[in-house]
Amino acid sequence: MPFLGSAVTTIGPEVFGEQARAEQRWQRVKAAIRQADITIHEACGERTLADLSSDELDALFERLATNGRGLPDTMGGIRIAHLMRKLERIEAATGKLLLPKKQRRVIHEAPGLFSASAPGTMRRWRNVRRSLSSFVPENPRQRLLAATVALAIECRISDPRVLADVAGNKHYRLVSFESALYLEHGDFSSNFEAPCRRFRIFGKAAKWISGLPPDRAWLLKDTLPPWLESFDDELRIHPANRVGDLIRELAKFIDQVNAQTLPGVLCGVLSGRLETRSLGWRDWVRLKTGCCIDLSKYAADSPETRSAIDIDDQLTISCGKKPINVNDARQAAHDFFGVLRDFISASGKNSDKKKNPRRHLVMQLHAEIRLAQKRGVPASAILLGAWIHDLAQPVGRRVREPSTLLRYLTALSSRFENELADFDLLNADDDDLTDAYSRLLTCKDKLAGLYEARVLAMFHRWLRRRYGVEEPDWDDLPVAVSFDVIDPGFITEEDYRTSFEHLGRHRRLNVDDRLAAQMLLFLGYRFGLRRREASGLIRKDWDDSADKVILTVEPNAFRGLKTSSSRRQVPQLIPFDERELEAIKDMLVRHTAKHGDRNGELLLSCSSWSKVTSVVIETLKMVTGNPNITLHHARHSAANMAALNALGVSPDPWFGPDSKRHDFELTLLGTNGISQRHAWAVSRYLGHAGPNTTFKSYLHFLLDWAGMLIISEEDSSVDPSHRFYVLDALPTLPEIEVQTDESEPQEATFSKVLQAFRLYLRGYNAVDIQTTLMIPDSLLDCILQVIGTKNKKTRLGELASGIEESAWARIVAWANENDFNCKAYGTSIKISVTELLKMVGATSQLLAWKDEHFSLFGWVLSTFRIDASQYDVYGSARVHQGTLELAEAAGFKVVPRPRWAAREGSLRQSFLQIDSVADGPYNTPVDSRISIVFRENASGEIRNRNQLAVLVAAAVLTIIPG
Repeated sequence: MPFLGSAVTTIGPEVFGEQARAEQRWQRVKAAIRQADITIHEACGERTLADLSSDELDALFERLATNGRGLPDTMGGIRIAHLMRKLERIEAATGKLLLPKKQRRVIHEAPGLFSASAPGTMRRWRNVRRSLSSFVPENPRQRLLAATVALAIECRISDPRVLADVAGNKHYRLVSFESALYLEHGDFSSNFEAPCRRFRIFGKAAKWISGLPPDRAWLLKDTLPPWLESFDDELRIHPANRVGDLIRELAKFIDQVNAQTLPGVLCGVLSGRLETRSLGWRDWVRLKTGCCIDLSKYAADSPETRSAIDIDDQLTISCGKKPINVNDARQAAHDFFGVLRDFISASGKNSDKKKNPRRHLVMQLHAEIRLAQKRGVPASAILLGAWIHDLAQPVGRRVREPSTLLRYLTALSSRFENELADFDLLNADDDDLTDAYSRLLTCKDKLAGLYEARVLAMFHRWLRRRYGVEEPDWDDLPVAVSFDVIDPGFITEEDYRTSFEHLGRHRRLNVDDRLAAQMLLFLGYRFGLRRREASGLIRKDWDDSADKVILTVEPNAFRGLKTSSSRRQVPQLIPFDERELEAIKDMLVRHTAKHGDRNGELLLSCSSWSKVTSVVIETLKMVTGNPNITLHHARHSAANMAALNALGVSPDPWFGPDSKRHDFELTLLGTNGISQRHAWAVSRYLGHAGPNTTFKSYLHFLLDWAGMLIISEEDSSVDPSHRFYVLDALPTLPEIEVQTDESEPQEATFSKVLQAFRLYLRGYNAVDIQTTLMIPDSLLDCILQVIGTKNKKTRLGELASGIEESAWARIVAWANENDFNCKAYGTSIKISVTELLKMVGATSQLLAWKDEHFSLFGWVLSTFRIDASQYDVYGSARVHQGTLELAEAAGFKVVPRPRWAAREGSLRQSFLQIDSVADGPYNTPVDSRISIVFRENASGEIRNRNQLAVLVAAAVLTIIPG
């Protein structure tokens, strides 16, 4: 008999196995929830959850997610989920949105590939396949469901969404190309070129699915037909089940077949657990045949794509006047959006009163955006207005209604005002964009809905195709985006080389911008760098001390990294060609000419990175014939090439592994052979925190690889004219021929002559100097004559050699910042190199004895902003009156030479010695001469007479004919 107060134990059957584990799990969940309630009560005290601030919520989340030692706890996800449910109830009851500053996500351990039904799966699959081969459908409806089963059994598609859509006769299309048949799964209702997954089909599946009428469909709730009873034993489906049950069990069954016969990554792709997208038609055909297809026949069905193509090239985004503070920027954005709304609303009301109301609206929007750039409206607001401007343009016969434009603008305008007024969309990296879009979707104390998230995704796709911005991590946003944001793309090796060559000769760019454009494409295609990572490289990030180049991506004074995963070392994976080596050499030589040994300066410089990026994108679109290609697809290309070579696969139409695959694999992994680290190596190569983003958004060959492994030799015998898009029949576009005009040597500038001095003294070859700085032959000869040879330098060469690196860096930067118009003086005087060498004395005095000498020195000193207090002018002992008058006419005031005290033991005083010079055909000493002596200082750009003499020589070389 039990003691009083003790619990009465109920005697029953002992629980064990799976049921016991389930009960134990439930007990742990209840304990975690009780602990969460205790922790929440301790954090709130006398208050409620609604009274906590964002910082206090952050601290509460941290306590729930970790154990007493601050480490992640296994039950932390359950406790956080319990807190989130409480916060959602508060929002539903009061309308107050409670969110911590930091977004957290619970990561669950991925389940294994094999299930309890795995044993015997291969035997059952072979039996079903034999039964299917002898089955003959009797009508189109029966044929559709049989095709669904055949897609799973023969083509090994185990994604229930794909099978359900095929059974429902929706969200797919059939493609024929080079005698092969494919099924593309995606939502093509609003965009013909929407991202999709392309499965290779053959055998019975290809025969039965072709030629089906579009009005035949099965619903998931439909009862299974009797003819499937022959497959019941193997598929283990009860006859009373529904079509949805068939598809679910069929997907599980084929998934186990794939798990036993295919690599794990392909098993995940075919089942839909691992998201991926195939290449679009343009890139796919280009990769297989090298031809550019013309999709204008279908472009009218893709209004979103066409609106991104038919943009006004004159509408460039540049803000000339910036607002003083954030509040002014928000007010300017608010007023700007208000004007746009008035224009759109008026267009809808007065559409019958104007002959062409849509053209009038587009012109109004265009003019307002132009004015906004001068009024200090934030660039983010102008970009949103430019998107609305492009959407307003007619696309074929389709014209968006003003109400649609107004809904798009209203969905984002107020959020842009509050959160992006001081944010630079064009120069942000993927982490910055993820953070900015998260703030945008959660601002105004109201979480954005699916519609706002979809409009934001549409805006970002336009922004990416127009300006080549980075891609945010959409999975980290607080609102799920139903819009397919994956943007597949690939640039072939031939197109890359053609674009690289074309950028080196682009007529709209200057020399520095051409090099920056080439290297921007090169760093994205060969190293997988983001645009901001490439533009922010400094000299110490480029390590070419070994056989291969290694780039270091880390924060510096010019570019920060928001997450630690972006910080990495990126090795060179394949050899560079001659043009790439020339561009690299050009980049390093230019950096040395401008910065010397200072390793903390940027490797690349240009007038405007947004302009250079736009030119690169424009060139890629022209060469590939794909209006949707962007600079970011160079990074996609690097990812696919790295993964293909690391895995050692070569599915059609992708190129085969490089002949030096072992070196390639060794570079990425540090070892050769089979390894589970391939996916992690490629993701870290790209700067991703893990393989999920890499597989989902970057690798586009996975379904082609799967098709290569499961293809059957069975004859499909399908007429592709029935419901198939025959890509072989599409017209092709003419190939773009790169202009072969060679770059002409440019006009000599003061800065270029100084850089040539510096490079030659550092041991660079004269030919390399001429190629890099693009200076004419005559100027190069003069520079060599002024400096002299390595073993026999002239006086000016010795002076230039004595200038320290810090001084070189200072005066070259000063020359770049000041546009000295030396050519303006060269029209009135001609001075030869021989005479120039004589005008610099042995102690670096500037000597003048002719009228043109005085005129030259007067112009140089005024151009360099050197006033009379910084130098003295003396005459020689035998200077005559005519020389003094020439000096005074040029604005020089000659003063007596200073006397030096007599030496000890001597009564004779000495004067300042004027450097000697000889002139004339017989080198006769010049007795009557004037000397200009520069006073040393510690703060000016020019600090001693040696530096001044070298600068004078550089100025003279820019005006002499040779």
